[in-house]
Amino acid sequence: MDRETLERVWRAEERVRDRYAIDFAFLVDVATEVGPLTWRDAAELALRARKGDAARPMQLLEFVAELAHELGPKSVLDPWVEAPTVLAAAHEASGSMQSCGLVGDERLWRAAQRIAPLDWRLGDPLLLLRELLHERFDLVIAKPPFGMRSKVAPEPDDPRGRVDIADLVLWRVAPMGALSSRRHIT
Repeated sequence: MDRETLERVWRAEERVRDRYAIDFAFLVDVATEVGPLTWRDAAELALRARKGDAARPMQLLEFVAELAHELGPKSVLDPWVEAPTVLAAAHEASGSMQSCGLVGDERLWRAAQRIAPLDWRLGDPLLLLRELLHERFDLVIAKPPFGMRSKVAPEPDDPRGRVDIADLVLWRVAPMGALSSRRHIT
């Protein structure tokens, strides 16, 4: 998407900001009506959105892309998607055959599908990770919600005393092989 088109989207967003809840998913919806959207375009939109956690600095996204390119994984997992641009950048740069993102919010899930045609799965990431136990990923890009506590009692197979959701996410990802090979980004 060219700079002029993005400017039109931003001007439209400014006109309706007081009437609607403007967030990243809304901006992606508007932008894709105008034309195709790359992960770089979506990253710029996320920085403009004032609500949500989808914004990541372009330097971080470029770093993730460069690292993924150097590592050359055949498969990439983001077990707790807050910014679909991170997985999209890693996928594009690495040329991976399989990239999977676990998304807990339906609006963010729809936006992710518009940004990149990857395996975006909607639901509780902790439950979705259980479904992936038989799969192996060469690279795990994780930013689980550090400090967020589980609202339910720990399950029998969870490590004793661990109720921090970030710990549960990383603990569930470990058997997939990525943490044991030290090829993960947190």
